Amino acid sequence: MEQKSENLMNALEALKTQGLSFSQCVKAFAAEEGDLFHAAARRTANDEFEVDDCAVVSRGDGGAWVSSWTWVSNESAGALLNSEMLEQVWNYASKLIEKVKANQDGDLMSLSLQDWMLAGNYADWLEDLISNYADEVDEIESEPIMATPGTLVWMTADGTMIKFMPSSALNRLRLIARLGGLPDHVADQAEEFSVNFGNKMDCILRAYCAQE
Repeated sequence: MEQKSENLMNALEALKTQGLSFSQCVKAFAAEEGDLFHAAARRTANDEFEVDDCAVVSRGDGGAWVSSWTWVSNESAGALLNSEMLEQVWNYASKLIEKVKANQDGDLMSLSLQDWMLAGNYADWLEDLISNYADEVDEIESEPIMATPGTLVWMTADGTMIKFMPSSALNRLRLIARLGGLPDHVADQAEEFSVNFGNKMDCILRAYCAQE
């Protein structure tokens, strides 16, 4: 039974990377049309409490639990927009990268000076991403996948062409930013973003570059 559950979770994770959405999962388990508990929950909905057309209903003693959405603002949760979070990652990482390059000392994080120079190029890319694709980054959860994951080709300040996976570059900058003093709650949000959307970002950005 435990092995079967693990296999199902692995299958779901694979489908998620291919674009499976939560709403599609809900449709598979949703209550039948005309369910009394679902209808009653829909009647109580307001601006801060929503019940979708399709909802999961779990019956219990004396009633039922109906899946719903409760609004929580960024301010209440202490969360940042994705673009705001990435801007902080860029800010803290860039400062540390410039400091290391100025001192010509690449011992931090066991990185060579050449590695730090590469990280500087990653930082330039991230700054460009925030400037040009902030809206897409903020709405990445609903962005369609239009390509398979792939490397980006980036031209550095000296005209050199380099290739890298966006998710890998972001992970490197996130670690550098944390070492440079990035607040824990922002670092945690950045890590969560990488886990949930790193693969999708590789797909989306590859598609955008192909269109340019």
